[in-house]
Amino acid sequence: GQGQIIVTTSNKRYSTLVIDVLVCDGSAEYPYVITTEAQLRKIGDTTIEGNKYTSDKNYRLGDNISLEVVEEGNWSPIQNFTGTFDGNFYTISNVNITDSTLKAENYENKFVGFFDKIAYNATVKNLILSNFNINVSEAISVGAVAGLNQGTVRTCLTFGSIEVANKVQYLGGVVGNMYVDSTATDPISPIIDRCGFEGAITLPQTNQESSANLGGIVGKMEESQLSESYFRTTQDKVLKNYSNQFGGIVGTYSTNNKLYDSYAFF
Repeated sequence: GQGQIIVTTSNKRYSTLVIDVLVCDGSAEYPYVITTEAQLRKIGDTTIEGNKYTSDKNYRLGDNISLEVVEEGNWSPIQNFTGTFDGNFYTISNVNITDSTLKAENYENKFVGFFDKIAYNATVKNLILSNFNINVSEAISVGAVAGLNQGTVRTCLTFGSIEVANKVQYLGGVVGNMYVDSTATDPISPIIDRCGFEGAITLPQTNQESSANLGGIVGKMEESQLSESYFRTTQDKVLKNYSNQFGGIVGTYSTNNKLYDSYAFF
């Protein structure tokens, strides 16, 4: 919130100084401003005692952040996010998600992305992910921004690659799967709006347990909205040999959806 610091000095002309201050508390009005890799990693990390950066707070990037490059992986997905994350059109670079970076909780639900799950009351917006990489052995749902989206993903761009070595049920460039959270008190239809993925989505030729729902933007959508979004790839062989349900935009288009002004470029 807002406050003041009052300083008394010995200067006769300026005996009292009043300094207005803004204290970020993670609320919608005063979100935490994230400017460093260390701060970013604290979001939703329940292993840190007294961590104020919980997954139900509101955040805004205040600078570009480049993660330290680690070949074996350097990012564990932010879990079950219920707040607001505003990328403020800054870029997070060099995210690398591998089996070794996934925590035990992620293996239980197998949602893999920068966020594992975006809840029905959460929003992720204005975020750019550059030199982004996911390379895991298997998962239920995989997407660059989130494995599962039940909230709102708006104006997010990803440049990078996604590869699943063995099996996956839902795989999309932006989001793996999205559907209404039927357990929510006041659920909304999940939204992807003005988002894009540019890069490669790959399952190896040897993959025998192939993806059932594979899309350039989203693997499967049900009772959801997808608008003004795109998928672009330069792969010579685009998503072949393994997907039962494949689409350049959506892998499986289920019931009660709204889809418009979205494109795939091969």
